[in-house]
Amino acid sequence: MQRMTKSLAAIAGLILWSHLAVSGQEPAPSTLQTAKKVMILMSTEFASRGALERELLKRPEFKQWGMIITDNREEAELILQVDRKVFTTKFFLRIIDARNTHVLAADRANSIGGTIEPKLADRFIKQVKAVRPIP
Repeated sequence: MQRMTKSLAAIAGLILWSHLAVSGQEPAPSTLQTAKKVMILMSTEFASRGALERELLKRPEFKQWGMIITDNREEAELILQVDRKVFTTKFFLRIIDARNTHVLAADRANSIGGTIEPKLADRFIKQVKAVRPIP
């Protein structure tokens, strides 16, 4: 079922892209491609917001994209939301457009074998890097 959903989404994307190519219009860049201000929301007490902030700020890609971390929801362009499945070591990361609350990307990580914050920072960078080149 998941494969079929992904296939249908890919086909829809190709149809949209071909329509835009024929009409001569370029698609507008997504917030994930252009955002600079990130707000972190922790929906779990099993991960530290401060530790995740430190891990993101260590990443060279985060700096090269000119990203900063903000506490102000009004100025945030992206919301990085972290949650944990109850009674497990599974953590879920969602990257949300702060203006319209659309989920732009999602990933998961497991805390077995170490702390979760470096793994979450890696997943965030991976998701952004998929649509945004390093300058």
